[in-house]
Amino acid sequence: MPPTIASVTPSAALVAKYGRPGPRYTSYPAVPYWPAEYPVASWREALADLGREALADPSHGVSLYVHVPFCEKRCLFCACNVVVTRKHERGPSYVDTVRREIDDVADAIGDARVRVSQMHWGGGTPTWLTSDELRSLQAAVASRFELLPDREQSIEVDPRVTTLAQLDALRELGVNRLSMGVQDTDPAVQRAIARHQSVAQTAGIVTHARTLGIDGITVDIIYGLPEQTLDSFRRTIDTVIELGVDRVAVYNFAYLPERVKHQRAIDPAALPDADTRVELMCTASERFAAAGYDMIGMDHFARHDDELARARRDGTMQRNFMGYTTRAGQDLLAFGASAISRVGRDFAQNAKTATEYAEHVDAGRSPVVAGMRLSDDDVLRESVIAALMCYGEVDLGRIAREHGVDLLASGRARLAIEALQGDGLVRWRGETLVVTDLGRYFVRNVAMTFDAYLDGPAPTVARAPTVRFSATV
Repeated sequence: MPPTIASVTPSAALVAKYGRPGPRYTSYPAVPYWPAEYPVASWREALADLGREALADPSHGVSLYVHVPFCEKRCLFCACNVVVTRKHERGPSYVDTVRREIDDVADAIGDARVRVSQMHWGGGTPTWLTSDELRSLQAAVASRFELLPDREQSIEVDPRVTTLAQLDALRELGVNRLSMGVQDTDPAVQRAIARHQSVAQTAGIVTHARTLGIDGITVDIIYGLPEQTLDSFRRTIDTVIELGVDRVAVYNFAYLPERVKHQRAIDPAALPDADTRVELMCTASERFAAAGYDMIGMDHFARHDDELARARRDGTMQRNFMGYTTRAGQDLLAFGASAISRVGRDFAQNAKTATEYAEHVDAGRSPVVAGMRLSDDDVLRESVIAALMCYGEVDLGRIAREHGVDLLASGRARLAIEALQGDGLVRWRGETLVVTDLGRYFVRNVAMTFDAYLDGPAPTVARAPTVRFSATV
């Protein structure tokens, strides 16, 4: 019987060899490699195509994302693009700006009333908004899109600021999934990252959500944080398991003080060393597997009967800017500051700051400031990387026959696969490349083998003069 993921431990030598910066592949190509200029006209063409497709096929559904960038406090570990403010009077103005963007996009789509089968509010902290503002935001979406009754609707909440009354309002609006950050429950770690969140606060949100019938709860935890020890992280994992959540995301701390200025307040001497990080990572895999969670992709765990675990088994899971999702092949419409959409072959990203975003919309312009239309080669490599990130295997022989492309033709790619195979991270099953149980810890490195953009020089565009990624392990 082959080993399970929980029984395989990567050596520190392997982590040192492969733990280098690399994309997380929520998109391919990774955002820093998008061209410097993307014409808004191309984005409007993509939206018009979506409208025509929706008219031709009324069952065509999309995923919809709304970004709320505000947080009341700054967490030192966080590398997200957020606005830290207690000035809640900014809420109504931001909601109105998003509403106007929604109207602009819906007008570009045309006569079709596109159906939404999946909706997510992210941030920042969406519950920074009041219940009435959340209702207004939902109404803005519902006024231009058809929200399907059986849609998946999720929201990110912060247990430190989310009230039970807000949960009541969210449930009334159709929210059936919650995602919340825990990161680590140890007081010393929380002090080091400036995030003070009691277990009681987290448990209170989980308990009330369950009483409301919210049947999907996800918790995020992070390994590699300052002051983190193996014992403290075990306690965090056990607490999360005791809460009975449905999914867990276990992220590697991306320590990038040269890019994320507030991370400079973290003492690098307090960070776990390489050997400890390996133990932390493996401990999470072992304990969640023992508690009945399936490993999903590279960093998620889901109960065996959870929709995400089922989607992985039946081949309907995909990876996009919302992470691992259960709606394969769907277009993604995203609204708000820094939000990234994907329709057909086109990516489009809004202005990153809330101020710049509002300036575009106030002036009657599209807030899209970056994007990319994928080539045939991009689409092919995207599918290969998605297969590896979601399912851990790809049939390269079939691709060669159907597309006439040998993706291992370049010397770099072939040598990389041979090295990965030599280290036990991949194997061949006929013409199918399979990521081994050990290799699942290094799946980003496997995917990088097929990334054509890593072969060339880093782009020198104004918005990303230097490409910086987090470590793959």
